[in-house]
Amino acid sequence: MRITSKIEPASLGLGPEARPVRDVRRRSNRQSWRGFSASHKIAAASMGFCESVLEKDQHTLLSADPSVARFAVQPHRLTYTTFDKRGWPVKRTYTPDAVVQQRDGRCVVLEVKASVFANAETWRARERAIRSAYKEDHGLDFVVMTEAQIRNQPRLDNCKIMLRHRTFAPDPLSHLIIREVIGETVSPATIGGLLSMAEMLGGHRSRCFSAIMQMALDGEATIDLSVPLGDGSTVSWS
Repeated sequence: MRITSKIEPASLGLGPEARPVRDVRRRSNRQSWRGFSASHKIAAASMGFCESVLEKDQHTLLSADPSVARFAVQPHRLTYTTFDKRGWPVKRTYTPDAVVQQRDGRCVVLEVKASVFANAETWRARERAIRSAYKEDHGLDFVVMTEAQIRNQPRLDNCKIMLRHRTFAPDPLSHLIIREVIGETVSPATIGGLLSMAEMLGGHRSRCFSAIMQMALDGEATIDLSVPLGDGSTVSWS
């Protein structure tokens, strides 16, 4: 007999009252790193707490992804039930590393785990139960991310570069020039080509580069992140 799981808080941790539900303490001297990320997409009541550098890198990817509206860390507690060898129910709890709300409103639950732990049989068995609880009881996808996906290069470094340009002071003129250039150019084009045309219209090259980065972060343009970011990078738009 299946026992329905429960999520607390019901907002998944994205509501105005939400706080990280796990009180993280150093369990041993083996925990190598703890810190915070300063993502602009972290839900207002949440905090960007990270238990590893890998989690911090995942926050970077989420921050640079225009399809992501916001995310919360250690956002809720899932209470689910498994059965022991005798068939007796065993109540268990799980706190994910993050829940992500996309711009289309869909939510995805994320677990960030080094592959050496993600491939362990003890986690595999637990993962199956957790995935089933999220999907069957709450209609949520559960995704486990390892360093193979998170630290894919040059994508991660490209995202870091893009985010450095997000905080620059507003520059309406550079945005206006780049939009004018895009309006006269067939998609796709290279960043270098767009910047050269922008300079012909009186644009400042570095400021127009920042404008392109900001447009990509907002989803107005798409940059090919499979190659190192530079003048040869391809930009497309609709």
